[in-house]
Amino acid sequence: MRAFGIVLTFLCFATLLSAQSAGPSQSDRSKSTKDETGLAAAMTLPSPAETLSDWEQDVSESLGYDYFDELFGREESDSSGLPGDADRRSSSSINSFPGNSEEFSALRYNRVDGLFIGVGSDKRQVWSRYPDFLSHFSVGYSFGSHYWQAQGGLAYQLGDPEGRTIVGAEAHRISDTHEAWKMTSGENTAHALLAREDYRNYFRRAGWSAYAEQHFAFGLSLSARYQQDRYESLPRSIDWSLFGGDKNFRDNPQFEAGTINSLIFALNIDGGERNEVEDNYWRAAVQTELGRNDYNFEQYLAEVAHSHRIEFLTLRSRLRVGATTGEAPLPKLYALGGIGSLPGFNWNEFNGNRMALFSTELQFNELPDDVDWLTLGFQPIVFADAASITQSAAADGPFTKLLPERADDIKFSIGAGLASSDGAFRIGAAWRTDIAAAPNLVLRFTPAW
Repeated sequence: MRAFGIVLTFLCFATLLSAQSAGPSQSDRSKSTKDETGLAAAMTLPSPAETLSDWEQDVSESLGYDYFDELFGREESDSSGLPGDADRRSSSSINSFPGNSEEFSALRYNRVDGLFIGVGSDKRQVWSRYPDFLSHFSVGYSFGSHYWQAQGGLAYQLGDPEGRTIVGAEAHRISDTHEAWKMTSGENTAHALLAREDYRNYFRRAGWSAYAEQHFAFGLSLSARYQQDRYESLPRSIDWSLFGGDKNFRDNPQFEAGTINSLIFALNIDGGERNEVEDNYWRAAVQTELGRNDYNFEQYLAEVAHSHRIEFLTLRSRLRVGATTGEAPLPKLYALGGIGSLPGFNWNEFNGNRMALFSTELQFNELPDDVDWLTLGFQPIVFADAASITQSAAADGPFTKLLPERADDIKFSIGAGLASSDGAFRIGAAWRTDIAAAPNLVLRFTPAW
């Protein structure tokens, strides 16, 4: 494993050197600035935030694509709004509830798979004027669990871009997680590889599904899916990272394996593409799953999220609600606490089959020039989270105990820090409000939602 760490470190330095040679040097930028604005501007050094952004851009230019957006799972920006003749969209926001399953990543590292290396692509949809077939396939190997993973499918789409109909089928044999909404695979890989922290739980899912989708104008879509899966728990397979001292990875939760036949109905509304300039968007999703066979349950999920920029302020909020009735396996239940949900609390400190989480943050986009240097070019951000999670009897309806019965049942977390202009990178601290406790470090590489 030491050899692996040496090789990985070498690759990181090689990428950095390649990026620096491909992109313009700092001296070139200073020379250009000097020619335009004089000696005073030439001696102005970039802030750490600008340096970080420039370095990411240099690496991406040298590789020919947005490397860090792909690595950390950041959404692509598109200010065009409605889909055009060659607009590609990831299917994850349509075929599954946002963040409720893993997206394909060619390189990842976690405590269950260890190092995973794969080839292929996630499923995409191509809007065009003519009917066409779409296919996707990926395969990879997990060196920690010594496990081959593969997934693939075929779909047919027809109709106008604003009234698209899609039917398809797919099969899979993968390590999955129901906590991708808390943190992307790329961001979790960085924490696991560097600090021996894995912020998601995993399970094995093998099976197939067939689905139909109907898309309308204004980002509205309806879908129905029949899915048959074998769910199995996975053990922790590795305990190594570049740093982390003597601490160990957490054990991955175990549950009784079983086959589930599900009918899944979903409604999604995409109110616009997120982009760094305006940062105005909103989305909503509702999903119902009826599961039968070895487990018998119903799961109801809903989420509304938005971002709105007003001059020097950006307000972002998200409400996520979940309720599971009947006898359900662990992947269909909920856990809150830590980065991605309640950052002021310990990781997955609270568990249950009813969940409601409201998160909001306020980012200050512009500061007076006389105090901007204090933040090193980053932007101040404050955030707060409130959640309720309870356990209800299997026979209870989905609304039973969905909302807290007492004010003490609500968990609050508050925090503050510094963020990049798009809110992707941030560093700060978060506190719980119920008791006096030391703050938790918050370090993110992707937008919180």
